[in-house]
Amino acid sequence: MRRASLVVVSAVLLASCRGQEIVSGVSDSTFARTMIALRRLPLATGGDTTARTAARDSILRAHGVTAAQLESAAVRLASQPDRAANLWRVIEAAQLAPK
Repeated sequence: MRRASLVVVSAVLLASCRGQEIVSGVSDSTFARTMIALRRLPLATGGDTTARTAARDSILRAHGVTAAQLESAAVRLASQPDRAANLWRVIEAAQLAPK
């Protein structure tokens, strides 16, 4: 039941995100989905940063964004706190949902 509630909340919040781009090539939903995937990466332990870097690059490619675009979007969101807060609620809700 809890999982269903989180999925519904996440879907509603994501749907409420603006359709326009934050920066060129990065919409609210692209930013949220990319950040959700990146946050699910396991932390690099034992110095295995090569595998984590490869996984990160694969996620960025899968979502059609570059690290620079994602960083630019984050900088832009810093000047739009309400929009940023809505996106982070989506990202956090996704983290709470069972995988």
